[in-house]
Amino acid sequence: MVRTGSLTLQGTGVYTRDPINKKGADLLNMTPTIKLGPFKDVQLDVSVPYAVGNQSAADQGSAGVDAFYQFTDPTPTHPALAIQAGYQWPYGRATSQTSTLSAAC
Repeated sequence: MVRTGSLTLQGTGVYTRDPINKKGADLLNMTPTIKLGPFKDVQLDVSVPYAVGNQSAADQGSAGVDAFYQFTDPTPTHPALAIQAGYQWPYGRATSQTSTLSAAC
């Protein structure tokens, strides 16, 4: 959970080499994420992952928006309790145009 009133930029990159893939061997997955703490115990995430390279999974991504609400703070004897809801939609040349709505506790 990010602090209230803060903005955090995070990103990951994962390179995969798969010589068995028929279309190509190289794939780079990049995932930039913006995390915002607008209120106490609330976190909003916006991520826009994208895959580039010559593998069959390249030239597509799945943008997403997530909201977290933390009901309780963690203690030495109990974990924190939170709920998450999110929505993702695909984009790029190689997408199948299927969006996803999710929720988790």
